[in-house]
Amino acid sequence: MNTFDFAVCGNNTGALVAAIELGKKHKVALINPAPNLGAHFAGLPINGQNFDIGMNFFEFTTFHKPSTDLMTYDAAVRNDSARFFKMVEDYVCSRIDVIEVDAIESLTKGIYSKDIVMANALEILEKLPAEIKSKIKAELEEVIKNGDKTIHASQKKLNEPLFLKTNYYDVSIANHGKTFHDLFVEPFCKKIFNISSKDFPALLHRIAWAPLFYPETLLNGLNGKDEMAPTLFHYPKKGYFAAIIESFMTEIKSNPNITIFPKKIEQLKKSNGFEFAFDNETINAKKMVWCNDLLSLLQTAKIELFDFTPQKASVTIAFCFVDKENIKKQFSTLYVCDVETPIYRITNQEYSAKIPNSDTIRIVIEFNHDALNEAGLDTNEKILEHLNQFLTQNNILKTSIKPENASIKALKNAVNHPTLYNFNNFEKLFNLTQNFLPEVELIGPASGFVSTSFNDQVVQALKLGVKYK
Repeated sequence: MNTFDFAVCGNNTGALVAAIELGKKHKVALINPAPNLGAHFAGLPINGQNFDIGMNFFEFTTFHKPSTDLMTYDAAVRNDSARFFKMVEDYVCSRIDVIEVDAIESLTKGIYSKDIVMANALEILEKLPAEIKSKIKAELEEVIKNGDKTIHASQKKLNEPLFLKTNYYDVSIANHGKTFHDLFVEPFCKKIFNISSKDFPALLHRIAWAPLFYPETLLNGLNGKDEMAPTLFHYPKKGYFAAIIESFMTEIKSNPNITIFPKKIEQLKKSNGFEFAFDNETINAKKMVWCNDLLSLLQTAKIELFDFTPQKASVTIAFCFVDKENIKKQFSTLYVCDVETPIYRITNQEYSAKIPNSDTIRIVIEFNHDALNEAGLDTNEKILEHLNQFLTQNNILKTSIKPENASIKALKNAVNHPTLYNFNNFEKLFNLTQNFLPEVELIGPASGFVSTSFNDQVVQALKLGVKYK
């Protein structure tokens, strides 16, 4: 029986970086039954070109005080990885070339502006029709004067339990006013998860990519005083996010300490460490790193579970090839707030990477699968027809995309809903894991409900490298 120091189980970023860091001094088995390594960030090859599965950018900017003490990182603390963004940046940039992303935009009521959804730019507030601006201003002034100060956005870090039990709708109304909420927040929640902002806690609003501004900040934006520092994003110069995954895989395959097992674990037993049985062999590891979700870990270990069905959203993505001459509106990513379409985001990979000489542009368009069906767009033909109508009417493309240049794929149950139901059940699964498998190191979706981002996974894996150096 082969014996390893560590078995790293999973195929996401955390698994790859953990294997790299642990493999510097230890013998590592990287166990992954999936057809690829890198999971979501490995992208999707179509006609010889690598497409990102939705918008994937690096975020290296933060308002948190920087730290290099990885042993203080806590996956249970929301946004704790932000203290280590500089370390993530150094780790990524030592392996691939990246470039700062330009022109992240939003589309609201037919108006293009710098992006308010993810990049926090408030330019759109100045561009709105006078009547709408007047309503937002009056509501913000009322909120500032008479609003519920206990759920002011500034209290989120100070009173997380309150923001966990209070739904995002109530907190958004209390900070943004109803007009702003109905214009920017509610349609976007519906389009991403096909649920209302009333259906998830305010503390988890960024899992739904939805913003939470101070009312004072929005009022300043209306008055032309956008005082927020810009949120900066970066992208691989190669033109696809999987460039970083390719770099990780090169390191893994060249390291004699790391052995990849592309097999499903048939049986997992605790025996002088952990014993893993596959279809035709068994290996042993002194320690285990689990990088997938907790439910799959407990099922693999055959631990009795409570009745629980995760609430998940399915995603439909259109991967399109577009002639360079057909591009009318340039942007890296466009967040679509308008309610007239179930499209919520469009990404131009060539523009994101600032590739100047490509004759063919890769465009990625994202939808919630259920929102598509509710809109009556239940076939690929109908989706492409709607997509072409939207792209041409909004002056993004000059002419329609031909069917042979579009590949539309549905990713079933791809994303966990940021609901209190899912959050509470994650806590139960986590407690079960601590009771029955306390010695297992947890990364990514197994580590915490709010700590699954690319940055979190890199930080978690780097912390393991320090712990077991």
